[in-house]
Amino acid sequence: MSEPTLRSGLRRRLVGVALLAGLAGASAAVVASVSFQRRTVKTVVRRSWEMSGRARFLEACEANPEGFSLFDPDGVDFHAYDAEGRSSFADAPAMPEPLLAEARSGEPIPLELLDGDPFGGRALLRGALEPESPCAYALMRWKRRPEMREHAIWAGATTLISTLIVTALLALFLLVRPVRARVARLRRAARSVGRDSYAPGDLEADDELGDVTRAVDQAHHRVLSDQATILAQREELERFVADVAHDLRTPITSLQLALETLADAELDEDARASLRSATNDAVYLASLTTNLRLATRLGEGWNLLDGDPRVDLAEVVARVEGRERVFARRQGIELVASVPDEPVHVCAEPTWTEQMITNLVQNAIAYGEHGGHVAVVLRRIADGFSLVVEDDGPGVAPDELPRLGDRTFRSDAARARDPKGSGLGLAIVREGAERFGWAVAYARREPRGLQVTVKGARREAKGHASEPPPEASGHDT
Repeated sequence: MSEPTLRSGLRRRLVGVALLAGLAGASAAVVASVSFQRRTVKTVVRRSWEMSGRARFLEACEANPEGFSLFDPDGVDFHAYDAEGRSSFADAPAMPEPLLAEARSGEPIPLELLDGDPFGGRALLRGALEPESPCAYALMRWKRRPEMREHAIWAGATTLISTLIVTALLALFLLVRPVRARVARLRRAARSVGRDSYAPGDLEADDELGDVTRAVDQAHHRVLSDQATILAQREELERFVADVAHDLRTPITSLQLALETLADAELDEDARASLRSATNDAVYLASLTTNLRLATRLGEGWNLLDGDPRVDLAEVVARVEGRERVFARRQGIELVASVPDEPVHVCAEPTWTEQMITNLVQNAIAYGEHGGHVAVVLRRIADGFSLVVEDDGPGVAPDELPRLGDRTFRSDAARARDPKGSGLGLAIVREGAERFGWAVAYARREPRGLQVTVKGARREAKGHASEPPPEASGHDT
């Protein structure tokens, strides 16, 4: 996943505001530059006038006041005026009244920058100290140079662009990057609410992001509190279900024995049908309570392989076949089992293993048809075993085979045949196989029926486990 970033809209707004601020700053910089340029020109004019310009002006003007006019090759000219702003030279330009008013008010060097051609500016300089002298003032004018105009334009443009670039960079590093980092931390915190990886953002920040961060932190603590409450309620419910399942085992077993005893009595056909249905219900309830008890114990953290348990599958299959034969006979189904003469030891929890095989056998009997057959075949193969439970009942649709073993899943045919059941029996088989390292496969038999194959490794001696055998196709009995 890529690193969280600011949305483009927010990023554009932040940078846009920063650029507007930079533009305002650049405009202020241009105004300041013009003001600085004006002060600079004044300083240069004043110094050059005081150092040599005034003396040269007075010497030339006093020598010929009626014809005085001084033109510099660099584009600067001087004209002499008396204290009233009149010039003795007929071709002299008119005295600029604003400059004369500033001079009379005490301004050292009244100066004006011009935009029109051919002159770029003019300044009024103090000449003779005597008010009646025709050389009391000197009007200095300088022509605008193209290179100076270009220089001014480039200087202004450079100032503007530089200011915008600096402002954008400052906005990026001082505004966008910190906000982006805080938003990224806030997003990571929001995505990990209720998890161990949760890490809060800046909880002490006194701004809008700080308010959101504190709200996310409060939500995290509420989720943890609710999670703890739910887990406690779940554990209490699981303990309750386990206790109820344990308490129901004895009365259900007694009820099943009583029903099987009554089944041998002389009864009419309707009574036998009712008794057979009641027996089926008792068998179902007995298996359901056992499955519930095992499932709740697993939810409590029961490790099925704790203590390196071992069990002989041959003994378990024989025991299940003997116990379920009566149930199969009441259903009108023939149950047969085949086990090897040698033990088939495996690493598995005995109670869970027996319930797995019981669930497979009961499932085949319960969904079989009167006059049908159920076969249980256990074989030793290579270093492992193969346990096959197959029947000639209606079977399961091909598209439903992969879902067998999922909790709460039952095939459509099973639901139509018997509405009872929750799919917990095959889920117990699947869970046990995963814990023991076994493989479970479901396949259709032709022309009808279901075949369940369980394969895994044998354990002939404590502390030595054989490798799981390669997959092999199931076989018919």
